[in-house]
Amino acid sequence: MQYTFRCILDVEEDVIRDIAISGHASLEQFHEAIRDAFGMKKGEMSSFYRTDDDWEQGEEIPLFDMSEAGIKSEMRDHKVSSMFTRKDDKIIFVYDFMALWTFFVYVHEIKETEKDEASKVILSIGKMPAKPKDKKFKSNSPVQDEGERSRSEWDDEDDDDDDSDEDDKDGDDYGYEDDFGDDD
Repeated sequence: MQYTFRCILDVEEDVIRDIAISGHASLEQFHEAIRDAFGMKKGEMSSFYRTDDDWEQGEEIPLFDMSEAGIKSEMRDHKVSSMFTRKDDKIIFVYDFMALWTFFVYVHEIKETEKDEASKVILSIGKMPAKPKDKKFKSNSPVQDEGERSRSEWDDEDDDDDDSDEDDKDGDDYGYEDDFGDDD
């Protein structure tokens, strides 16, 4: 089976790629096809997120399992054909967690093929912008006194974390000792 996906970058201008890929390909191979189709640099972390018809973000499928317990599935564990069973099935793809390039991806077409072909871009509309769209984040936590903050607000914040012991008035020393114990 050959799948054609429409991948829409979440930015102001239309930036769209249609990618054809084999149903036997893994999500890791699909991640590489999306990355290459949009001309993004290699070596960044990414995740797919299951979604419903309203694009509500669901379960994460990361490139690599970074959980402490090591029980999350990874992209390489899933085949395209097992993740997408019908036209219009959707998934969200996030590439580079510092930049947060976000893509809305859906099945545009599924067709029977006699042999597997390498993934390829079959439609390209628009150019990748230099920077991603600024994202606003909300916490589901009831302890969010600061309100919403965008990525640029975090980036622009003065990072003067001084690790000096000026506030340590009780005399406790949590640093290293000058003498490391050689009593010769």
